[in-house]
Amino acid sequence: MSFKNKFLIFFILLITLFFTFYEIYHYYLEVNETKHESYSKNQTVFNNIMKMQSDTIKTLALALSNDTLIKKGYLENNPEIIKQHINPFWKKVQEDKLVHEIHFFKPPAESFVNFSNFASIGQDTSDVRTDIQWVTSSFKNSTHVMMCKTYAGIRATYPIVDNNGTMLGGLSMGKKIDWLPQTMKDIIHNEVFLLYSKEATTSLMEKYYKDFIKDKQIIGNYVLGEQTMQIPQDIIKKIDFSKQTQLIKINEITYTLDIFTINGFNGKLLTYVCVLNNLSDLNNRFIDETIEHFLLILLIAFVIYFILQKRINGILNKITSMQKITHQIKNNQFNILYEKQPSANSFSNELNILEQDIYQMGYALEKSYSQLTEQLEDEVKKLNKAQTIAKLGSYEYFVKENSLSCSNKLLTILNLEQTPMPHTLQTLLETITNEEDKKLVQTNIASIINGEKTITSFIFHTHIKGVELILSSTLEVGRYDKDNKLSTINGTIQDITEQENLRIENKKNSEMLAQQSKMVAMGEMLENIAHQWRQPLSVISTTISSIQVKKSLNLLDDKFLDNSLNQALISTQHLNDTVIDFRDFFKDSKQKHLFFIDESIEKTIFLLSSRFINKNIKIIKNIPKIQLEGFNNELIQVFMNIFNNAIDQLKNQDTNKVVFIDAYTSNNNLTIEIKDNAGGIEPNILHDVFEAHFTTKDEYYGTGIGLYMSKKIIQESFKGNITVSNVAVTYNNEKYKGANFIINIPLT
Repeated sequence: MSFKNKFLIFFILLITLFFTFYEIYHYYLEVNETKHESYSKNQTVFNNIMKMQSDTIKTLALALSNDTLIKKGYLENNPEIIKQHINPFWKKVQEDKLVHEIHFFKPPAESFVNFSNFASIGQDTSDVRTDIQWVTSSFKNSTHVMMCKTYAGIRATYPIVDNNGTMLGGLSMGKKIDWLPQTMKDIIHNEVFLLYSKEATTSLMEKYYKDFIKDKQIIGNYVLGEQTMQIPQDIIKKIDFSKQTQLIKINEITYTLDIFTINGFNGKLLTYVCVLNNLSDLNNRFIDETIEHFLLILLIAFVIYFILQKRINGILNKITSMQKITHQIKNNQFNILYEKQPSANSFSNELNILEQDIYQMGYALEKSYSQLTEQLEDEVKKLNKAQTIAKLGSYEYFVKENSLSCSNKLLTILNLEQTPMPHTLQTLLETITNEEDKKLVQTNIASIINGEKTITSFIFHTHIKGVELILSSTLEVGRYDKDNKLSTINGTIQDITEQENLRIENKKNSEMLAQQSKMVAMGEMLENIAHQWRQPLSVISTTISSIQVKKSLNLLDDKFLDNSLNQALISTQHLNDTVIDFRDFFKDSKQKHLFFIDESIEKTIFLLSSRFINKNIKIIKNIPKIQLEGFNNELIQVFMNIFNNAIDQLKNQDTNKVVFIDAYTSNNNLTIEIKDNAGGIEPNILHDVFEAHFTTKDEYYGTGIGLYMSKKIIQESFKGNITVSNVAVTYNNEKYKGANFIINIPLT
C-alpha cells in the first residue's frame, strides 16, 4: 500500500475518531443539560401545584375557622348546629373535588364533627393527629401533608377561638394527594407516579389500609401508588432515591427520572413524586444532527486532503529520492552522489536540509569506506600471515572403502614431506605419541564415517620433527558420491600449543594462589584454635587436680567423682566440636550442597571469635534464614577475609568498634553487606583492593591475596560479584566512616 493511500486512510480514521468522541461528548452534555432543565421545570410545576392546592385549602379553612355559627356550635356544645350549617358547603366542595375531609376537634384532639364519618364524634385521635394537638395548644395554624388513620393528603389545620381568645377547638380540612400524578401530567405532558413510604402507612386503620392498598403494589420499602403509566417492579428496585435526577430505561425507552420528596408533619418521608421525561425527541434530534455534522466534517476533510495532496506529493517525491540515495550509499555505490545533485522543494525546507545532510554524509562515508577498504586489505594480509604462523588451515580426507587418505595440504600444514601418492590416516596417527589421543582421533573420524555425527571437534598432542604440539581439529561431512556414499570429510586444524600452555600455567597459578590463601587463613586460625581450647583445657586440668587432691586426702566420694568426670566430659566434647568445626573449614570439598547463609556467617564469627573478643569488637547482625546452593567453605573463607581486614583496621580505634552484617533478597538475588566504622579505605587505592598481591599491610603481615581470592570465589564459584565502597555509619548517635563490602549472589 502506497504512502498516499496510508495517509488518506489515517486521515479519515483520525477525523472519524475525533468526530465520534466529539459527538459522544456533545450528547453527554446535552443529556445533562436536558436533565437539569427538565428537573428545574418540573420542580417549578410541582411546587406551584402544591402551593396552589395548599392555598385553596388554607383559604377555605380560614373562612370556616372564623364562622360565627361554627363558634356557636362549639360554645353550645351542639355539633348539629355545625352539621346543618356546613352540610351544603360540604356537598359543594365534594362535588368540585376541592376537599376530601372537613373535621372539627375539641382540645386536645377529640373528634367533634367529622363530615367524612359522623359516627366518630367523641373519639380521641391524638395518637395520629399530632397536628391537631399542636394547633389547639399553640393557637397557630398549619398547612402540611400527613398520613392519618384514613388517608394521605394535604391538610390545613386552624384553631377556633371565641371573641375573648379562648380556645374552643380546631379545624382540619384535607384533600388526598392521589390526584397529583395526573394533574402534573396534564401540565407538563410527562408520565408521573407516586411512591409511598411503607413505614408511613402504618398509621392507617386496618379497614382503611385495605382500601388504600387494593390498587397499589408493595415493592420493598415502598408502595407504588397512583401512576399515569405502568411501571415494572424491577425498574422501581433500580431507582437510586439519593439522587434528584437520573437515567432509567423502561420498555427500551430511555427517560430522565426527576424525584421530588414530600415529608409529613413529623418531618419523616411520606412519598416520592417521580416524573419521567422521555428522551426520544432528544435522541432523534441528536441522530439527525450527528448525520449532518458527519457529512459536513467529511466534506471539509476531503477538501483539506485534496489541498494537502499536492504538498504531500512533493514531500513523497523528495523522500523517494532520498530513499534511493541512502539505498545506494548503503550498498557502497557512491556514483549517485555525483550523477544527481540536491533539488530545492518549495514545500519543505526541513526536507531540503535533510537531503543536503544525506549528501554530506555520503561524501564522508565514501571517504571512510575507501580508507576502511585499504585497512581491510592490510588486515587480511596480516591475517594470512598469522594463519601461516599458527599453522591454521583446512584440508580433506578422501573416504574409500572405509579407509582414509588425506590431501597434500594437510601435510603442508603439519610441515611434513609431500609425495606423489596420497597419504593414509596413518600419516597423521604416526605423529601422535599418546595412545589415548591416537584413540581419540580414530574414534572421532570413525563417528563421521559411520554416520554417528555430522561434525565433531577434539584436541590432541603430536610430535612433529622434534617439536611437541597441541592441535585442535574439527571434522565434518563433506561430499557424497553418486551412490550416496560419503566420499570426503572436511577438516580444519590449528596449533593451540601456546594457548594451552598459558591456560595450564594460569590454572597452576590460580591453584597456588588459592592454596596460599588457604594457608594464610590456616595461620590466622591457629590463634583462634588456641583461644577456643584454652578454657576447656583449663577446666579439665582443674578437674583432674581436684580429683587427685581429694584422693590423697581420702575425701574422694562417688558423687564428687561423677560430677568431676561429667564436667571433664563436657569440656572434652567442646574440644571435639571445635576440632570438627576447624577441620570442616579446611576440607577441600568441590561438591555443591544446600546451606543457610546465617549459619555460614555464625560459623565464621565462631572461628574468629577470639579476635573479635580480644579487640572488643561488637557485631550487629540482621540475617534472615536464606538458603543457598554452592560451596559453603569457600564462602566462609570470603567472610573470614573481609572480617580479618575489618579487625586489622578496627584495632587502631579506641572505643565503639563495630561490624554490621546485613543480608536480604531482591529480584531472586541475595545481597550481603558487611561494613565497619574503621574509617574506610583511601580513595586512591579503593579500586585496587581486589588485585592480586595488593596490600596496605607490612610485607611480614600481608600477602595481598585474601580479597583477590574472595572476588575469584564469588565470581567463579557463585557466579556473583563483590564490590567495596566507603559509606557513612551511625552508631550510638555518633557518625563514622567505614568500608562497605557488598556481595551479590544469584539464587538460581
